[in-house]
Order: sequence, then structure tokens, then C-alpha cells
Amino acid sequence: MSHMGNIYKEQAEVLTKGEHIYLKNLKEELEKDHLGEYVAIDVDTGIYILDPNRLALVKKAQAQFGDKLFYTVQIGNLSEPTINFRERQNVSWIFT
Repeated sequence: MSHMGNIYKEQAEVLTKGEHIYLKNLKEELEKDHLGEYVAIDVDTGIYILDPNRLALVKKAQAQFGDKLFYTVQIGNLSEPTINFRERQNVSWIFT
């Protein structure tokens, strides 16, 4: 059971860090030129990727960031930030 707790704790940390990086470092710049697109942020390095298509973005980010959690949000719309759940743990969200 503690393993699941660790997963949720890690997900919460990625959401918190990702939102902080977005608001502090990226929001103003990205909203000028990329409003409505999606951004994926590696919260450990601050490296980010942009794409107008959320699914394409997730695939690009998984290829670049590897098997780790990253923060994803639509630029200009912070109401639905997400993190990628590791594919082998939960794939269904990609297709819904």
C-alpha cells in the first residue's frame, strides 16, 4: 500500500513543481505566441516541449523525457493540468 502512496505523492509533487515552473518561468512568454497549444515540462530540468495536439505532445515528451512523470497543461488554461501516468500503469486516459 505504501507504494501507491509514493506514486500519489510523486504525482502531487510533479503537479506542484510543474505549475510553479510554468507560472514563474514560462507563462508570460508562451501565452504571447503559443496560446491554446500544450506544453509538457520536465520538472527536474525545466526543459519543455510544445505541440498544438495533446496526444502528439505526450508521445514527444515520453520519447524525450523517458519513463518519468512530466507536467502537461494547455497554455492559457490552467484549469486542467495533468501529468502523464506511466503507460504500463494507466493507458486509458490517453484514449478517452
